[in-house]
Amino acid sequence: MKKTFFTIIFLCLTAMLAAQTKSQRLIYLWDVTRSMNGKKGVNGMEVDDPNGINIYSDVVKFLEQEISSITDASTEIVVLPFKESVLETWKETADESGKKTIIQKIKNYNNEGLTGTNIVRPIHYVQKKIISNDKNNLLVILTDGKQSEDFGGNSELLNVIRDWQVYSKIHDAYALYVMLTKEAEDSEVIKTIEDTENIDVVTEPGQKQFIFLTPAENISANIKDNKTANIALTSNTSVPLPENIKVKVTSTDSILSINQIVTVENKEIVFDLKYSQPYETLKTQLAEKTLVPLKIELTNQSELPDIVQLTSENINLELINKPEKTINPLALLLFWLAASIATILLACYIIAHFFVNPSTKFSKIFIDYNDGAGEQRINMGGAYKLLCTNKKTKFSIFSKFFVGTVKVEVNEFWTHPVTIGSGMRDNVRVSGLGSFELNTAETVRKEPFSITNDSGKTITITTA
Repeated sequence: MKKTFFTIIFLCLTAMLAAQTKSQRLIYLWDVTRSMNGKKGVNGMEVDDPNGINIYSDVVKFLEQEISSITDASTEIVVLPFKESVLETWKETADESGKKTIIQKIKNYNNEGLTGTNIVRPIHYVQKKIISNDKNNLLVILTDGKQSEDFGGNSELLNVIRDWQVYSKIHDAYALYVMLTKEAEDSEVIKTIEDTENIDVVTEPGQKQFIFLTPAENISANIKDNKTANIALTSNTSVPLPENIKVKVTSTDSILSINQIVTVENKEIVFDLKYSQPYETLKTQLAEKTLVPLKIELTNQSELPDIVQLTSENINLELINKPEKTINPLALLLFWLAASIATILLACYIIAHFFVNPSTKFSKIFIDYNDGAGEQRINMGGAYKLLCTNKKTKFSIFSKFFVGTVKVEVNEFWTHPVTIGSGMRDNVRVSGLGSFELNTAETVRKEPFSITNDSGKTITITTA
């Protein structure tokens, strides 16, 4: 028989939503009987099987490639080589160290020794010892043989497959039964797998992709506004999905009557919301939030070029029934009146503070009263002028808001009020001097100038 090149592209189960905090457990049940090397037993002796295929190294390479490609470091990898029973159990997390360790064990494994093939016992072992519903479990069975008659033959294997459907739903598990060669194919086993949920069979290993679509567990729709609902799908692969994936959406709830087949587009299932009652009736009957169970299922798996699987078929649709709000005309009038007043006030503030009385171009004023105390620093902040006086002066909030902020400097030097602010360009404007004398015709920012009061006392002022 022509050797089959084994390169299944297996893209493993990834990010699941909601209980979506669950990580993944990837379990490889690996047949290492000598038939994988193209050998068989004759009178207790190992000989080359003229009809056999040596695929052992191809399977090792496949496991190496697939484990290396896992990107989610929280994934648990379990590899179990088996013949008549499980021979080893290797567990690692999918960080770089864990992947390297388990790949090395696979490459170094010695599968010497003739035995029969018992697939049932290793599956039972995995069910009892490995799988648990703390994670999303994916079991990949890789075998080139059939269940040996010494271990119950097909009848035992078929019973295990039929029981898988109930077991998998309890334990969040899915299985792939990969028949690596033509000799491993069995029509009765294939038919039983096809009739069983949460398990698929691969009979032609080659360029195949296993695509897992994870639907959002909870979606919502407003009974008044929404005529359709969307179920977002997360794929375990970045490659484009096959075209024409068809999904059936059903609901048997008394509120909704849905039995619709739709095509997946842009990783979304979009379906029509068909209510059993008109909106006017529903809005009086339903609570503000009502959960309605939906079921989704693939309808054309056999037509698709790849194996596509929904990781969950049960979705909760939350129907939102928000009471319609009636607006009080007086309240609406008051609202717009308040909004108008607020707008006017804001406009006045902006005009006063940014156009009429903007803050000074200098941020600080230093005044030396020549009394031995040194310079006094006045931080202007957002003020538009400095008022110098010998009396404490306060400005109302109204003045601050509509006119602007004024800094006040109080000292007995100022026998009458004088203001200092920004002039044109870099000039400093000094107003209200009266009988005071300014020692320069032009005051410029950063250059000191002096003022002498009517008592003959002189001070020095610098802006910065």
